[in-house]
Amino acid sequence: MNLDWIKVRSLLTPDRIALVDPIKNSEWTYKEVNVRAENLAHYLKKNGVTKGDRVALYAPNDISYFDVLLASIKIGAIFIPLNWRLKPIEIKKVVEDAQPKVILHASQISKRLSLVDAALLSLDVDSKEYNEICEHPNHVPFLSESIELESPVMLIYTTGTTGDPKGAIITHNGMVNNSMNTIISWNITHEDITIASAPMFHIAGISGMIIPLMLIGGKVIIDRYFDGTNTNEMIKQYKPTMLFMVPTMYYGLISATNFHKDNLASVHTFVAGGSPPLKEVVNYFVSEKLPLINSYGLTEVGPNNFKLMSETALQHPFSIGYPSFFVEAKIVNDQDEEVEQGQIGELLLAGQHTFAGYWQKQEETAKAFLGDFVRTGDLAKKDENGLFYIVDRKKEMIITGGENVLPSEVERVLNAHPAVKDSVVVGYEHPRYGQSVGAAIIFKDKERSEAELDQYMTDNLAGYKTPKHYLFVDVFPTNSVGKTDKKEIIRLLNEWTTVKTIN
Repeated sequence: MNLDWIKVRSLLTPDRIALVDPIKNSEWTYKEVNVRAENLAHYLKKNGVTKGDRVALYAPNDISYFDVLLASIKIGAIFIPLNWRLKPIEIKKVVEDAQPKVILHASQISKRLSLVDAALLSLDVDSKEYNEICEHPNHVPFLSESIELESPVMLIYTTGTTGDPKGAIITHNGMVNNSMNTIISWNITHEDITIASAPMFHIAGISGMIIPLMLIGGKVIIDRYFDGTNTNEMIKQYKPTMLFMVPTMYYGLISATNFHKDNLASVHTFVAGGSPPLKEVVNYFVSEKLPLINSYGLTEVGPNNFKLMSETALQHPFSIGYPSFFVEAKIVNDQDEEVEQGQIGELLLAGQHTFAGYWQKQEETAKAFLGDFVRTGDLAKKDENGLFYIVDRKKEMIITGGENVLPSEVERVLNAHPAVKDSVVVGYEHPRYGQSVGAAIIFKDKERSEAELDQYMTDNLAGYKTPKHYLFVDVFPTNSVGKTDKKEIIRLLNEWTTVKTIN
């Protein structure tokens, strides 16, 4: 089957502007985007990349995401966007699991690839050589491979239950159906413009709005690294009609010194996703009568599963809305029986947009499904109007600024410190990031300083995974049945945060 959608789009609207990169002071039409992808596909194929191979990219938001994804589709290869916030040892684990044929990378941040086999490092996407390959003047059309709808198009890596990475298999069918659901639910048209601020190595960053908008022929402004002040200037200059950001980014946007409500005059649709809504952000948007849509999703089911109309979003700002087109949702108890309206249970989702399983992990894949439904691990409820709400996370995953942190992974690193006897890692409230990582520590003998622990953790984990506050205790608080009382640890951390904020 011909799934080379960028080629079709380039024939339909060849001269329409598709991408704009303010840093590179460049813009590309749909025809030019397709030509770049075809030129890169020729290069990759010449260098041994064939159908089914994995092609990885390690870069901040950049046109190379579009080049590599679209070239991979033409070849029938599988695109892997690597999280550039991970530490070298974490990236090494992902690469060992995925076994990509090549890794394209941005030289400015490539130091963290130090533990990866240098033979895999292909092109520097910031180099003159890369640009000459993609914009070669003697373009030769590329004959795209015939691909099955259920074949993988992307591997998006997330954290497994053991702390080891696992690649969620996103199929062409899943990507296209998520995009169609999004286009219909949010009324996206070819006249819409967005700014790609969310990191594109996340499913929300690349599939939340970017791919749907390009399928329909809209315009994407590339925001290389989000910064509240800079993004405000971009909004004023490029006048986007739609925004998709992590709640933390909205916080940074509205708290920047150059922010003014008038900056947002061109935007008709605001979408927040990637982590639970922040009260400060929600309160601002409600006070200004600007509807902010909470987009619920996860790597395994895609970023957009529910839909809220603008007026409903203002009336129910913490709801995720109604199931979107062609999405089936249900809430079940611990016996996997559907609960009644108002009761809390685990949210399960089904549809053509969901993932196909985890890369080479059959046992983990089996645990992720109940029949055709994907287990989200999130606790939800449905009100009398049929609106869904996320009330808690069944899993203990911490979501800080849109990034997932598994407590057991952080605990394992902490407990390896020679002075640490035991540790408990939890998420506590943070006004900007939703949650931050905190840890209660029992030392073996002599107490160590936070600075020493900070340095040790920073050397071994990505910054967003390291504890931002420690509780040094002789024993962990326990509940009525003698188990460690994590709620009490969270309460103490939240109490510290409140005092610090007031002070």
